[in-house]
Amino acid sequence: MKKTWKITSTILIIAFIIIGGLTYFAPRFGWNVDTVLSGSMDPTLKVGGIVVTRPVPYDYIKEGDIITYVAPTNNELTSHRVNSISDGYLFGFETKGDANEHPDPYLVPIEAVVGKVVFTLPYIGYVTNFIKTPVGFLVLLGIPGIIVISMEIWNIWCVLYGRDRKKNTILAGNTKK
Repeated sequence: MKKTWKITSTILIIAFIIIGGLTYFAPRFGWNVDTVLSGSMDPTLKVGGIVVTRPVPYDYIKEGDIITYVAPTNNELTSHRVNSISDGYLFGFETKGDANEHPDPYLVPIEAVVGKVVFTLPYIGYVTNFIKTPVGFLVLLGIPGIIVISMEIWNIWCVLYGRDRKKNTILAGNTKK
């Protein structure tokens, strides 16, 4: 049981470090880390997942790629699949959500493209959105803080009352009469 808990906690800590590092360092290299808020790309991009977008030159984008762009209708970031590339009078990308029946009603200009989606993590966006709230931030700091404080109180108690934590025996005092 202890070994299972040790392995599970190690995996969780490594996962949180990777996710935290990705969320922190990706924007410093021009990459975007965003949460999927709608089901328009379901099942490829799940609601609540994280989408990592890397900036690329427009000529690197091909049909079938998923791009993130600023939608002209609501000025929000949207990630949809490139349906076709228009190189006529206006150069742009026709996009369509995988779950949508019809392509988007607008052509995405090159200036609106943030980049190409290179990585996704399902459901992690729920966690990152929660952490961005004041309660989530307190929980993020509070739980590890309570664990560390509790462990230190236990260590102090063991030293003061002469108990060996591993064997849970009394080290000092009269044990025989």
